[in-house]
Amino acid sequence: MTFFTVLPVPGSSCWRPSSLFFIIITSLFAPWLTIHDPFDPSSLTLTDAFTPPIWVGGGKWILPSGDDDQGRDILSTIMFGNRISLLVGFLSVCWPCSSG
Repeated sequence: MTFFTVLPVPGSSCWRPSSLFFIIITSLFAPWLTIHDPFDPSSLTLTDAFTPPIWVGGGKWILPSGDDDQGRDILSTIMFGNRISLLVGFLSVCWPCSSG
């Protein structure tokens, strides 16, 4: 087995450009798609801490993936975290390319 047989092939069920496009769009529009900014302490509600996801009994539709122990929406945290990851990845590619 070589290194290239382990990588997903473009167009296979594991890799789709639409998935990457969806991640980029949700990351760019995270401030408007999420219910609160997970990095803003004033928007957190401790009464919603440990809310389970919707597929578990007691979950709320407003919080589809539930809350963590500090009352932060997990889906909002993922979207805002993707923004940071995409920025670091973009800059780590552009910086070496610009310096030659």
